[in-house]
Formats: sequence, C-alpha cells, structure tokens
Amino acid sequence: MKKLLTSIFLLFISSQLAVAELDKNYLVQIDKMVAENQYEKALDAFRYYFKESRKESSLGAVRLSFCLSAWVSLGKIYPPAMSELILMSNERRNLLLAGKGNSETFQEYNAINRYIEKDNETLATFIAIEKDFPQQAASYHFFAKDLIINAKQYDLAKKYIDPIYEFENLRFLRESELSSSRKSKYAFANSQSDVVFEKNVSELIELANKIGMKDAADDIKRRYANYISLSPLKK
Repeated sequence: MKKLLTSIFLLFISSQLAVAELDKNYLVQIDKMVAENQYEKALDAFRYYFKESRKESSLGAVRLSFCLSAWVSLGKIYPPAMSELILMSNERRNLLLAGKGNSETFQEYNAINRYIEKDNETLATFIAIEKDFPQQAASYHFFAKDLIINAKQYDLAKKYIDPIYEFENLRFLRESELSSSRKSKYAFANSQSDVVFEKNVSELIELANKIGMKDAADDIKRRYANYISLSPLKK
C-alpha cells in the first residue's frame, strides 16, 4: 500500500510539474527552436504541448489559439508540421462523422481547421452531424455558430441561434477588448473593436430578420442604441 501511495503521489507531482513547465514560456522556447532551425524538435514540442495542456483548463485558450497559430507558422517552412495538423483534423473529422466524438473533439477540430483555413469543411461536417446525430450537433453548435452566421445558413441559425443572446455576447466581448486596451494603452484597439462590433451587430440584425425574428431584430436595435448612447463609439 505504501508503494502504491508513493507511486500515486509521484504521478501527481509529475503531472503538476508538466503543467508548470508549460506555464514557463513554453511556446517562446519553441519559437527559439524554430529560429535555430530545429524544426523536428519544435514539432515534437508542439505535440507535447497540445497533449499536456489538456490537463489544465486555464491553458485551453492558448492551446487552441497561440499554439495552433505558431504550429501553422512552422508548417509553412517545415511541411511535416502542416501534415501533422491535417492528420489531426482528419482524425477528429472521422470520429465526429462516426458519432464517436464529443464537444472537446469538435472544439479542437474547429480550432485546427480555422488555422489551416478549412472552415468550409468544418461547417459541412457540422451539417452532416446535424443530420445523422442531431443530439450531438446540439452540443457542438456553440463552436459552429460563427460559421453558421457567416455562411447565412438560416435554417440552422433559426434552430440553434438566439440573436439577442448573441448580441449580449458581442457587447461583453467589446467591453472586454476595451478594458484590455485601456490597461495596455493601445488606443488603436478601440477603433478596431468599434468597427468589428458595428459590423457584427449589423449582421446579427440582418440574420434575425432573415430567420423571421423581427421582434428580436428590433430589440437588438434598441439595445444597441441604448448601449451606444451610454458608451459612444469612436468614428
């Protein structure tokens, strides 16, 4: 029993050290490997990071954004790295189409495809899942909703998207971006945020009208006008 407890303790410590290791500018170290033309070593490091960072929820956003972005950059100069990402995408797609995936599978698939520029495939996969495994699609739609809106898939939008809820999300994101820009003193972020916010709200109003939710469209217009009157957008 004592040996078993010791083994469990060592395993726990090992996992904690792995997460701590990832926290210490791990991606910066990979950048250095790339700069020194250690491409194979960098690819191994990306594989390790992508796998191990699943163990720590706080690293999720980094894993599915900065990590993948840097990985794609490596893939442009070292083809095996891009081939690996394509393989990862295909593996997840096959699982999802067979009804064997879960929300994490679809989230990773969506993120990988975004960086390797296969958004159209992600949407097509979601549509196929929605047809064959509707209950699973219902749990994946959060990650596909931007694709649904951008592609003007009105039937899917009517089924899965609440325009007013999406407006409140847009407003929250804008406030978060403005807060970050104030802290970092990057004034240009304000104007960028304004432009994106206005565009997204306009598209959301159009979507609400297209799917027969005129009351929601009118409500969004009122909420938008009230919000802007209290927090003027820069022109």
